[in-house]
Amino acid sequence: MHTNLPTPPRRAATSPTSKTATTTTARVATSWHERDEWSKKRGLHATVHFVGGDHYTGEWFNNLRHGRGTHVGKNHAFVYEGQWEADKRCGYGTLSVPVTNKDKKQDNKNKASETVKQAIKGPPTHTFTAAGAKGTPVVLSKVYAGDWHADVRSGVGTAYYADGARYEGQWKDNVRCGWGTMFYADGSRYDGEWRADMRHGQGILLLANMDRYEGIFVNDMKEGPGKFFFKHRRQVYEGEWSADMPKCGVIHDLETRAFHIGASGLVTSTITKSKLPVLELADPAAVLAQRRQEIQEERVQRLLNPGAGADAAAPNTPGV
Repeated sequence: MHTNLPTPPRRAATSPTSKTATTTTARVATSWHERDEWSKKRGLHATVHFVGGDHYTGEWFNNLRHGRGTHVGKNHAFVYEGQWEADKRCGYGTLSVPVTNKDKKQDNKNKASETVKQAIKGPPTHTFTAAGAKGTPVVLSKVYAGDWHADVRSGVGTAYYADGARYEGQWKDNVRCGWGTMFYADGSRYDGEWRADMRHGQGILLLANMDRYEGIFVNDMKEGPGKFFFKHRRQVYEGEWSADMPKCGVIHDLETRAFHIGASGLVTSTITKSKLPVLELADPAAVLAQRRQEIQEERVQRLLNPGAGADAAAPNTPGV
């Protein structure tokens, strides 16, 4: 929209000599460049509509979206509200999409679930009305709120998923990368390192039944040394993991402490342990050491030759 442009200054008439003709040509060229500069959008503008059906309301600089503004996709396919730099999303901003009937059914399903102790709610919603728009406001579901750079998610932000899952943490080039926390729809939770949108590095996975894994992840799977705590069995497995499965380790009993209050008011405690069968091996330590070495050698070969079955990327689920 190019309205209310400044009127260029009027030029005095000159006789058509060769000298004045050259001068007139130069003045025309200068006037064209001036008009082109004046036509460029700068500062705060009203809504600008694009050919594809999108529209933008906000700040401009040199004909580019720059500063704070809101970009709305055709038929409200998406809404971005936040910072811009050189026509790209850059800085803090939120991306939202319209709430669909499928989203409403999923939210109702989550609330009615009996397997999750605390009902998982869907992404946060809010009502949006485009600037100067007439008609029914649109209910939007938030997809992402956080930092952007060069039009992609990069920095620190929160992503919301349709099933009620949520990720809070670091991003790089539009994928989860760095340190972050993932809250899964089934009530599980992961705190730890990410790379290329997968759990990768040191992390803690707390399952919905309160069992817990502490250790290393590689390409979204448990890999290497790690501990798995069985809450209700009061036991812990400590050893090697390969492709998300325990391979070589030892199971320990966890202490169970009971407290008793006597007649005098004194508190006493007793510790009990469950009995595990004794390993009847001549040298169990040597057996474990040998098996551990075999697993580590197999891991090196598998990671050096990716693409075969177990090392493929796992789905975005907490695992067991």
